[in-house]
Amino acid sequence: MKKLALFFCLIISTFIITACGTPSTEEVFKKVNEAHKKVDSVEVKFSEHSINQDDKVTGTQKFDFKNNMIYITNDKTNEIYYKDKDDFIISSDDSVEKIEDDSKYVFEIKLEKQQKERKNMLQYLQQFDKKIFEKFELEEKNNLYILTYKGDKKDAAALLEKMSNQYFEKMSEYTGKQIVLDNIEVDNFDVIITIDKKTNLIQKYEEKLTSKQTVNGRTSNYNMANTFEYVQYNKVKIEKPKVDDEKKEEVTWSKEEKELYEQEAANYLDALIQATVYQNVDGYVEKVPGSQSIEEKQKDGEFQKNLFIGIYIENTKRNIPGADDQQIEALANAFMNALKNTRYKVIGAKADKDHFFKVTLEIEGIDQAKLNHEVQMTLMDEMSKGSITQKDLSKRDFELQIEKYNGEIERLKPITISVDVIRNGNGSYMVLMQDQYLLTFVQS
Repeated sequence: MKKLALFFCLIISTFIITACGTPSTEEVFKKVNEAHKKVDSVEVKFSEHSINQDDKVTGTQKFDFKNNMIYITNDKTNEIYYKDKDDFIISSDDSVEKIEDDSKYVFEIKLEKQQKERKNMLQYLQQFDKKIFEKFELEEKNNLYILTYKGDKKDAAALLEKMSNQYFEKMSEYTGKQIVLDNIEVDNFDVIITIDKKTNLIQKYEEKLTSKQTVNGRTSNYNMANTFEYVQYNKVKIEKPKVDDEKKEEVTWSKEEKELYEQEAANYLDALIQATVYQNVDGYVEKVPGSQSIEEKQKDGEFQKNLFIGIYIENTKRNIPGADDQQIEALANAFMNALKNTRYKVIGAKADKDHFFKVTLEIEGIDQAKLNHEVQMTLMDEMSKGSITQKDLSKRDFELQIEKYNGEIERLKPITISVDVIRNGNGSYMVLMQDQYLLTFVQS
């Protein structure tokens, strides 16, 4: 009987390659995920080709997952990007610089995304679609498994939307400017993943993408072909670039430019505070520098205003599960009302180096810690007296916080702080970490 079963297996395998002995795509995903758990470092040769822009970048990526080290070379620019748990360094032909301002966070988001992709691309894709293995076809060729993506355009768009939203959410958090994927259309999305059958380790990841994406109202067309080929697993050595501590980047603007840009940086932060803390779009339009039209400034001010209150509402939802939208909206309105009682003054701005400024503020904020303590003491008192039950606790907590925010707010003594402002190449300004000033307006 066993021989007969083996016979039919051999007969069927002639016609159906996946019938006997060949694993399913789900099984291959599991094998690869298990094998990559043991990987502590990789070296990858990459090629990223933007076909519509006729731009091709090649280089090497090294990742030490155990020690959280990243080392990426760009053959085109001769630059090296290095990151470990302490430092972020950019090396070029004429300088080796340790990046210490907030711009490093933007680079780090990109590098950490690449780190997760190279660690295990199958696992990376599965975080967006747990059953994505169902959208791959498996072929066995010599000592290789070859996975080919067979999802349709709708599947590809859904996948890329989730990937983009995760990336944009992190970028929004660090830049203080909401980045929204309005729409994505995919004409073509080809993925081929080559895996060594013996080790179950990825050998090559190839991707071709033709798409149209609209982000914050701006539409861009992409036609890309990217290849990542693994040349070594484990025992990958990464050498930290040596920073020239004596080399300082100096401000190269003229005296007049320096004074103008310092004033503009101060004005931008002033405008941003108006839009966020005080929800005052007219104040933003009046103060923000730049050659934009009134309508464009109005739109940017509304964006900053809505982003600020939107983040507050989302954070409240996460921190207080089960609260209804009406409660959260009432609390948000009361909180914004309380912020109107704060005071601030822009002391001045100083160029730290080209494109970077330190803007000094004096802020009289509200004592959130004291307010929280008073609410908790009232809740405990009412609970002990039997005025409220455990069931009523959450609702009463909202009511007391709203009462406090809408009541008389005592301002704290002035505190002087410094906020980092960046001047972009197009003459616009940005604050990467709004918490630098928000945590002084609301002190807990």
